[in-house]
Amino acid sequence: MIAVVGKVCSGKTTFLKKLEQEGKKVFIADEFVKSLYENKDFCQKMQKLINFDLLTKNKLDKFKIKKLFSENKDLFEEFEKQVHLEVFKYLSENKFDFAEIPALNSKHANFCSLISKIYVHKVDENTRIKFCKKRNVDSEALKILDALNSYNWTDLKNYNGILVVDKL
Repeated sequence: MIAVVGKVCSGKTTFLKKLEQEGKKVFIADEFVKSLYENKDFCQKMQKLINFDLLTKNKLDKFKIKKLFSENKDLFEEFEKQVHLEVFKYLSENKFDFAEIPALNSKHANFCSLISKIYVHKVDENTRIKFCKKRNVDSEALKILDALNSYNWTDLKNYNGILVVDKL
């Protein structure tokens, strides 16, 4: 499996959708995490594990998660850990040609054990800002997401012994 990494709002999902149209099996992290946030069992587990109001209409609420991030870093880290473990489990149990893995360097899950190559998807900053606006990602949310996904892939040739490329 080839991991697809890059900054938030860099066009990774669009890139993966094109690969999917070409017949490749792809994993899109945003779609998977969205389904987790709507999964009744996962929501109940998170509400019990994290003593913080995270639900709206029995679904995990992104605004409440953002509030958790700003108010309690330890609880947010536990939340993030649970999400990473669910993503890892799913990727371990399914076969994909390409997988968007924003948290490839997670301390909670060894995503590197699942991949053979890392593709860094890049886009210029003006295009990235346009993509953010299209996805209704405001500057505050972008700042938080950039902090969570802050690994600098620029000019890296390998990561944990895995080849890093910017062209496929």
